[in-house]
Amino acid sequence: MKTSIEHEIIDIVDEEELLLLFQQYVANCIEDSRPSSIIHPIGFDDWVETDFRRSRSERTVVVTVTLTWEEAAGGYLCGGASQDYRIRIPAEMLTDEGGILDDVGLRRVCKKFAHRMNRRLPSVVYRGKRAYSWTWS
Repeated sequence: MKTSIEHEIIDIVDEEELLLLFQQYVANCIEDSRPSSIIHPIGFDDWVETDFRRSRSERTVVVTVTLTWEEAAGGYLCGGASQDYRIRIPAEMLTDEGGILDDVGLRRVCKKFAHRMNRRLPSVVYRGKRAYSWTWS
């Protein structure tokens, strides 16, 4: 099994993740709004340019995950392989120490990562715990 870490960081913060973060921003604006001072959220495109892109380093975090998959030869599964990767995910999913705050969100981004890597029967491990495992739909 390979254990070398790829130098490239794979960005998993796509449009879906941005929309979920924007939804949190709008909810915070509504919560912080008072009758005396109504807070109007800005539009999505403006939010991405002004709020997210300028504070990307604070809003995202790079973590190391292990992708494992099955190898095949001659139509038969013949063992597995694994490799460590560095991926960028929304920071709201983890604590400052790297603990999991949003288990569903972490599973969602690990699923996206596994599908992007296009391996046979993939699973993704974060800090020794399986965050995603491929199953039949």
